Amino acid sequence: GLDWAGILKSHDIDVTRIEAPDATVGMETALELFNQVAQAIGDDAQILDHFYETPVGFTQGYDYVGLCAPTVREGLKNWAKVTLLRSNCAKTIYSENSEGAKLEWTIPSLYRDFTQFSLAFLGWAVRRTEMLLDGACEDVKIRISSPRPSSPSRVLQKYDRRVKFSQPDHGVIVPARLLDHRPSTADPVLLQIIEQHVYSIIKERSSETSPLNRIVEAIPNIHCVYIDSSVGQARPPR
Repeated sequence: GLDWAGILKSHDIDVTRIEAPDATVGMETALELFNQVAQAIGDDAQILDHFYETPVGFTQGYDYVGLCAPTVREGLKNWAKVTLLRSNCAKTIYSENSEGAKLEWTIPSLYRDFTQFSLAFLGWAVRRTEMLLDGACEDVKIRISSPRPSSPSRVLQKYDRRVKFSQPDHGVIVPARLLDHRPSTADPVLLQIIEQHVYSIIKERSSETSPLNRIVEAIPNIHCVYIDSSVGQARPPR
């Protein structure tokens, strides 16, 4: 029931380009868009359920590099490795210890209100993790960096006490005993084909010529955030 054309136009997003494979949008614009939609529908948890229910393939090759992996561990690792396929600002991090593995989502601190965007990532990540585990998700845990949404959510109801809010990080935790599980979606041949395609795109994007990239190459270990060139100037980090 929303006026999507009007919403996109208000954020200077070209409606005719929205389905283009190479279309991009500035991170700040994306965050504002997600927040605006939540406010318009009066539901701050809808985005979590919506992204949980998105069909496999809507993120293009990003879904398949994980789901076609030989183990749960490799699937989670693959999603972390190909983050640049989806964003040059937000990052997905894989970490593992004796208790299990965590697929964590992060964003530079200069962006303040990213709760809705984080819940979107979480919805996608929870469902894809369930698929890797072939539904054996009873011991999977969820950590959310923001407070509990005021609206109800089917995902939060399903995981109930396994969800922790107002945490220092944001992601999905899989117990160690499940990491070597071979998903029913594992397909080494398809994975090899997809990886070749995905990494060619990542290589192309990471080597794009721009003043910022030249600075990064010249100054090692510099911490930087890619800024949408359509924005007049970058805001200083807070």
